[in-house]
Amino acid sequence: AEDAKRRKDNGSKQTPRPDMPVSAVGAGEARAWHILKKHKDFFGKPASSWRQKEITLNKKDVKMALLKMKDKLFNVGYGGGSQALQRKFENLARLESDDDLSAKVGGDLGPVTKKKKLFGGTEIAKAAFELKVGEMSDIIE
Repeated sequence: AEDAKRRKDNGSKQTPRPDMPVSAVGAGEARAWHILKKHKDFFGKPASSWRQKEITLNKKDVKMALLKMKDKLFNVGYGGGSQALQRKFENLARLESDDDLSAKVGGDLGPVTKKKKLFGGTEIAKAAFELKVGEMSDIIE
């Protein structure tokens, strides 16, 4: 289960480079961030992550943890605006995400297209295009 966040397509036709700001995306793309939380039956098999050798939380507990994070993020965004929300999201992703690659970069999945498959599906990319800039999706399971 995870949360996805979106930044808009700025119409640029450039390919993002590491030295470009994280908002840089090409035409038909959105930038997505996520926090992945695994439960003990993640993908139908015993789960582990870079943070935990063995994950023991069930799906319900993981969903509750994500909802608490989402509440914190909502309050930060409401009180501090989109830049504060971005910083808090990135910090939470670094501390809480079970995805070792994106956690290291604050949950950043990079530019996505509507049909890009992430983690075996297109749900994250679809959610990113349904959001307005700075919005967060519901939990994606």
